[in-house]
Amino acid sequence: MDYTCIKQFSLFQNIPDPLYKLLTDISYFKSLGENAVVMYENDTVETINFLCSGMLKVYKVDRFGHETFLYLILPGTVISEITDFSPDDVRCFSNIESIEPSVILSMNKDKLLKLCDEYPLLYERLLSAFSTKAKMMQCLINRELVYDGTAKVAYTLLYETEMFTKMKKREIAYMLNIQPETLSRILKKLERKEIIRLESKRAVILDKKALEEILV
Repeated sequence: MDYTCIKQFSLFQNIPDPLYKLLTDISYFKSLGENAVVMYENDTVETINFLCSGMLKVYKVDRFGHETFLYLILPGTVISEITDFSPDDVRCFSNIESIEPSVILSMNKDKLLKLCDEYPLLYERLLSAFSTKAKMMQCLINRELVYDGTAKVAYTLLYETEMFTKMKKREIAYMLNIQPETLSRILKKLERKEIIRLESKRAVILDKKALEEILV
């Protein structure tokens, strides 16, 4: 495997050249089609995974089989949910599924942690990556427990704009856990106030400050 592929991730950039070869030796790529299951909740995995391309959705399923969307994983982001660097098994917190053809980079967890002992810089980079993942969970808590429908849409327009270019309205509504009719009303209201402009496949932000004020 050509280690230049690993360099696309910011956490693996500008590290010692010998380390790229070592990372390559413990890595492999996996290609997924649309709607492919990456992992199920409570699966035990032996790898730390990163998304190279495509898009993944993270969701929970209740005992009645109802899905609750949590967040999206975009390219360059760590997929794995890991809270420390212990040798314990990594268990999945939720279900993860591709929503378009995707490529995943997988690294053997135990071997990666051994490399961290030899190259402390790797510890720092991984801590930063998992810290970013933790911030995603903080945003999720705000979205589901604090934000109303309008604030959810405003947040998505500001920070997850790719949703509005790649997905249908009913899919966006599902991911925000609101009704499609509610999403349409909110978008039209924002357009009437000249905060956004709706085009065929996207929403153009006209007044970023007004969107940010909705979140306050």
